[in-house]
Amino acid sequence: MIFDAKNKIIQYRPTPKCGCTSTKVMIHKGINGQIANYGDDIHDKYTTSTFIDWPYADIKFCIVRDPVSRFISAYSNRVCRHNDIKFVEFDEFIDGFCNKYYESNESIYHHFRPQVDFIGRNPDYYDRIFFLDEMPLVSEFLSEIMGKPIKLEKLQVGKIDKPIPTETQINFIKSLYEDDYMFLEQIKK
Repeated sequence: MIFDAKNKIIQYRPTPKCGCTSTKVMIHKGINGQIANYGDDIHDKYTTSTFIDWPYADIKFCIVRDPVSRFISAYSNRVCRHNDIKFVEFDEFIDGFCNKYYESNESIYHHFRPQVDFIGRNPDYYDRIFFLDEMPLVSEFLSEIMGKPIKLEKLQVGKIDKPIPTETQINFIKSLYEDDYMFLEQIKK
């Protein structure tokens, strides 16, 4: 997502389940003012695509999240709330994830893809990388670069009890997202 703010070109690389709805809404409000009902329209207006190296931006930023937390959030949101597939318990979803769900449903595939598919593999590409729990800082950052207050609204937050994965399930999820963990390790250095 590319936008102009105070004579600067900004690139935001959204990733599903990493605050992208809230961030897109904040950006939209900063550019165009209020938005009546964001619904899925915000994602139609500002799509989330795989990584594209675009060197022309003055400022590049993204938001990342622990992959296990992201997987659980995606399950709660896409399976339990949005019913992208017929409801299955978390254990069954994990057991059939690779062979049954991931590649057979476009929305599941999109929301569960590795973060590096959306943000690339090089943290040095970015001027700012935020963790999901730093969303208030994203709001401050956007307020600063747009020169006006941008209010954070927590969107896509459901009231669904999130499953607690077993150690085996955590290890499975971590194995799916090895490249994401490599990216996150590079940030910590």
